[in-house]
Amino acid sequence: MALMDQGRPHAGPPQGFGSKKHEGSSAELDPFEAAWADAIGDGRPSLGPAVDPEPGHDVPDLPDVELDVAIDDPLDFLMGQEQVAGPQVLAPMPLPELPPVPAEFITQPGLHARVPIAPPAVPSAVAAPRRAVKIARRLRRDINLAPKGKVVLGIDLGTTNCCAALIEDGRAHVLASRWGTPTIPSAVCFNMDGSLLVGRPAFERAASNAKHTVLGAKRLVGRPFHSPIVQMVREHFAYNIVQGDLGEAAILIENEIVSLEEISAHLLEEIRTTAELQLDTVVNRAVITCPAFFNERQREAVRVAGELAGFHVERVLSEPTAAALEYGLGQGFETRKVMVYDLGGGTFDVSLLEVDGSVFEVLATGGDTFLGGVDFDACLAEMIVHRFVQEHGLDPRADETAMATVFQHAERAKIALSERPSTIVHIEGLAIHHHPAKDLLLPLRRGDVDARFDVLLEHSFKIVSDVLKRVDLTVADIDDVLLVGGQTRYPLVRNRVREFYGQDPKESVNPDEAVARGAARYAAGLDSFDNVILIDALPMSIGIGLPGGKFEKLIERDTRLPSETTYSIRTVRNNQPEVTILIFQGEDDRVAHNEPLGMLVLSGLPKGPKGSVVIDIKLRVTEECILELSASERHSGRQMESKFATKDTPEALRKRLGLAPNPTSDEIDKRTAELDRPKSVWRWLTGVFER
Repeated sequence: MALMDQGRPHAGPPQGFGSKKHEGSSAELDPFEAAWADAIGDGRPSLGPAVDPEPGHDVPDLPDVELDVAIDDPLDFLMGQEQVAGPQVLAPMPLPELPPVPAEFITQPGLHARVPIAPPAVPSAVAAPRRAVKIARRLRRDINLAPKGKVVLGIDLGTTNCCAALIEDGRAHVLASRWGTPTIPSAVCFNMDGSLLVGRPAFERAASNAKHTVLGAKRLVGRPFHSPIVQMVREHFAYNIVQGDLGEAAILIENEIVSLEEISAHLLEEIRTTAELQLDTVVNRAVITCPAFFNERQREAVRVAGELAGFHVERVLSEPTAAALEYGLGQGFETRKVMVYDLGGGTFDVSLLEVDGSVFEVLATGGDTFLGGVDFDACLAEMIVHRFVQEHGLDPRADETAMATVFQHAERAKIALSERPSTIVHIEGLAIHHHPAKDLLLPLRRGDVDARFDVLLEHSFKIVSDVLKRVDLTVADIDDVLLVGGQTRYPLVRNRVREFYGQDPKESVNPDEAVARGAARYAAGLDSFDNVILIDALPMSIGIGLPGGKFEKLIERDTRLPSETTYSIRTVRNNQPEVTILIFQGEDDRVAHNEPLGMLVLSGLPKGPKGSVVIDIKLRVTEECILELSASERHSGRQMESKFATKDTPEALRKRLGLAPNPTSDEIDKRTAELDRPKSVWRWLTGVFER
């Protein structure tokens, strides 16, 4: 049973793998809630229960786990059902010189906040002169952009790092950050004194000021707060994720709500300021990239972030497509099929393109916005935690600062294993609350962790196989394979890609800089007549919700863009004054498992008996995957007054639909306590369609 669209993390491990049993009976729930409750278990993916005994109490021995069953598909075995969410870590495998990791330490790495490595000390950072103010999408109309300059940047707005490039003398050049590095960490830190740190200085504060340092925000930008993804992952970020003014996921800093668009805008503003200092000219035009698997709403959020940073956003370009531009432009290829395997810090994308000279056509795309380098880090963090508990009887998960240190060393170990076959994790003086600081020395070999990493890679290859299947191709039809994203530097990734595709990936593109360089190449041709011809494809189907909770696709995924279609509806009662339509994006046949894009309200309908008034709704998706809607009354041809609310609260939607108010927070607390699962307001949507 497919509970969620591809790319969404499962809420918890199945029974028998550390999850709690429900105290409430599924029979007391409606069908959707019963399925949801049975599937998500206790809904608290983690590295396992914290063990922090009081002094004088012994820590119980941790049992060994041995799997004595044949596993054809590790993911299906672990989940106990069809794998539709982000990758899970396979039940632990025996490690040389280490006892097996017990089952209670199985983790869901895609749900952990990133804790970065602290780089070498640098001079004091330049703090922003003001405290960030609350910015929401509705403020977009107040943005006063300066006239366009001549310079157009290509910007890779990454989950863990950002990179910017421009074309000079026909060549793509990466702009150095103010610290001399080709990339800047995607980190924003709000200091208690009201100052703001962006990039590397914020990166260094992540461990000591975790609650006020925002990392990995790209994974949640553009998502409704009440979506299942946000509700399931919000407890696994150090900072507080709350509901914004318009129903979106936002960040709470002290008593101030900061939008995720604003977080991205601070990063983009840092890039713009640095570019202007280096080039000594106005820089306010940009082509910004996003994951190919971003939905329409998330792409629009990227555009808003760019405008908040003072950019004229010329286009929002898919990351794999940008990388293909960097590789293919100027090569004079005849028709070739190019597969871009993009495994970055926080997201995974795969795009199949057909390249013919300067014509780049996207044939199909797929991905997972919860699969990336941070998930590989979490695998190593799991091993470190297990060894520390075994040696000292203390659990670092009981202390946020301790876990930040663990994740730092986990990432360092991963990078070291990318360059040599073995390394040693040496943590000095790890303090957990009131307990004395302890040291840890853990030798690791690449083979110890590759089996765990391979589970994540298998998930990525399932996505690749699905993309090829949709266009009736096989790996033998692929002419070139490009590796993009920092995680592709790890030897196992390159080896597995080589095995899967049966050919060596191309080495001519820098995996960290290819996206920014490709975006810069596209940007350079915006003002000329010989620009590249780019034909993109819709990453996920767009459709509407029907009574009974069904989802009707109106524009299918992989459709060439731009594309438009018309859908007609009739009034269902006499003299009906308005019609409300809910728009979704996804592949599941149930709306509850797809991502809501917004609500279209058509008002001012002419009076008449039910069924006599027919409204034609035109849906158009631009070449940038931006949705445009319009409606007209068929008999008169009059354009209908329409409002498309891309962000709205469940309460506002229920009011518009004339439904009973949502349960109070106390009622929700009571029901969720009975079910022993996380609070979720997602049920309101199912309730709307089940009526």
